[in-house]
Amino acid sequence: LVQPFTYTQEDRERNLKWKQLGRDWRLDDDDEKKAWDQLAAEQRTLWSDANGAPPRTYDKVVLVSKVHSSHPFIGSVVQNMCLVKAAYNYDRKYPWIIFSTMPWKQKALERAKRWAYPANFTVVIDSEPLHEVLGNMTKEERAQLEGRCECCHKTTCCKDSSKLHWDWWCHEHGAGHATLSYLWQAEFRATHLWNHPALKDYKHMIWIDNDALPTKPWPRDPITTMVENDLVVMYDNFPQGSCGNSLLIEKMKMAYDNRAVCKLELTADGHFNSIPCKSDQNKLTRFGLIHGMFHITNLDVYREPVNLEMNRLLTQHKGYKFSRQWDDQIAVTVVPAMVAPERGWDMRRNGFNMSMAHNGNLDGKEKNTRW
Repeated sequence: LVQPFTYTQEDRERNLKWKQLGRDWRLDDDDEKKAWDQLAAEQRTLWSDANGAPPRTYDKVVLVSKVHSSHPFIGSVVQNMCLVKAAYNYDRKYPWIIFSTMPWKQKALERAKRWAYPANFTVVIDSEPLHEVLGNMTKEERAQLEGRCECCHKTTCCKDSSKLHWDWWCHEHGAGHATLSYLWQAEFRATHLWNHPALKDYKHMIWIDNDALPTKPWPRDPITTMVENDLVVMYDNFPQGSCGNSLLIEKMKMAYDNRAVCKLELTADGHFNSIPCKSDQNKLTRFGLIHGMFHITNLDVYREPVNLEMNRLLTQHKGYKFSRQWDDQIAVTVVPAMVAPERGWDMRRNGFNMSMAHNGNLDGKEKNTRW
């Protein structure tokens, strides 16, 4: 049902420009600006209506991503903004918010603002310093964390977890190994993102991981589809794995008046279909997950009290701080699965061949051969 994107000769010629742009983003000079400016002009032509009017923009739309710090991530942030600007945001000028655990250096902040212009660019600190976070934990919570985080490098255990740092590697049964900073981003995006004060004035959030990169102009405007169909979420890839932890059933029942979904699938026309748990069912059948690298969410729905409670329970009920088991992919999926599955749309199956490059694939569905 999902057809791969068919490249025309025009696409191939444009692809050479995008390949150059994707590789030469480090060159902060006039030649590069001309390159993406030319691509953006092509985008403007693509989006203009028959009378040459500029593309429509909507109120309360924001582009969002998260990194740990400005170093070493400033390069990937600039690259991402440059490509998104050329692919979609050149005339729309939707603002950027980058959540960061560490404060940014002024030079990096100025560089990012220059590349985002004329769109606004804001860095929002999403955590207290680690020593304060650890100081607010109980002795039991701290001991549990130190027991999981014994390695100051991925393969070298230092046996002195009293010196915990954001870069320390932690193990978690059923979830593998990850740095403390990675575990925090999973928790932040699962629970703390949805009602964050920095997002209170926005309705539609375009989430793009800083390593999810456009490879061509977006063929259609996903925000128009979100607004016209009153969608809860549009997602670039589903499923990206699944949740097999049946404790999710208990969490859903606590939030949604004893209701839960045990299987989530796509219909032929690219909408969610939620299959409720039977009264005596205590195991998930197959709860597929939205890929976290690129999706668009209706924040008004995710901010509804029942949904905020669901995503609070996700990380805080029978869980512990800095856990990867209950991450953003579950959080972004469970809300539409429970409240309005017909308003959760897959991009590809609804005519959006976005060709977003991430981890060697396009849209999580096919090998990236564009660059």
